[in-house]
Amino acid sequence: MMKKTSLILLGLASAVSFSASAHYAFTASKYNIEVGQSTTLNWQNYAPNKFPNPTFNLYVTKPNGEDRFAFIKGYKQRSLTRSINMSGEHLFELEICDSRGSNCFLSHYARVRIKVDHGCKRASDITRSWYECDGRKVTQYAYTNWQGAADSISNFQIINNRITWKFADRSDNTAAYFTACKNSGNYRQVTQLENYGVGFESRISNFIARNGYATWKYWDEFRNQTTSHRESLATCY
Repeated sequence: MMKKTSLILLGLASAVSFSASAHYAFTASKYNIEVGQSTTLNWQNYAPNKFPNPTFNLYVTKPNGEDRFAFIKGYKQRSLTRSINMSGEHLFELEICDSRGSNCFLSHYARVRIKVDHGCKRASDITRSWYECDGRKVTQYAYTNWQGAADSISNFQIINNRITWKFADRSDNTAAYFTACKNSGNYRQVTQLENYGVGFESRISNFIARNGYATWKYWDEFRNQTTSHRESLATCY
């Protein structure tokens, strides 16, 4: 009984040690970059004795709302340079497998977070705010009145040079997603209007901007139905 208990404790200690070491053995050359820049993920010292000839799967959870997915599988090297074209925080996870890609293990600690800055800034004066990129205004003005009621700009994101954001207009209680090229500032509406005011309401949900297009769901109270939509987003140069 004593021997069995000792083996269990040894196994638990080994698992804890493996997880703790994973936290320090999966690293990045840069944790803060700008859109279009690269970082090198490195795991040279990660679980060196777990499998004789291990393979690796790498997962990413992007900040645009997409589901986590494996962007490379069966990888045999112990480093990877990745260029990131989307602003926001990206979560990378490392999974180790045997040489056949089986018996995989994904440690909760084998994670790296990379923050990608869009390079734009929020500007403001006494009555309004807006976003600027390279000194150029790229969104509409969000106004604030004397009572503190304000329009809002949220979900500001850049993929390559394509910007998307959500603008809520307090004057008529509507909101929608908009887009513009970073170097032009000529914006356009992408989705239908959400209506929070008088009459039948509507909502936009699950808006996801990707490279080249955007998808979302639209709920219409009048028809009591939800529809799925997709809109092309031309490349910005």
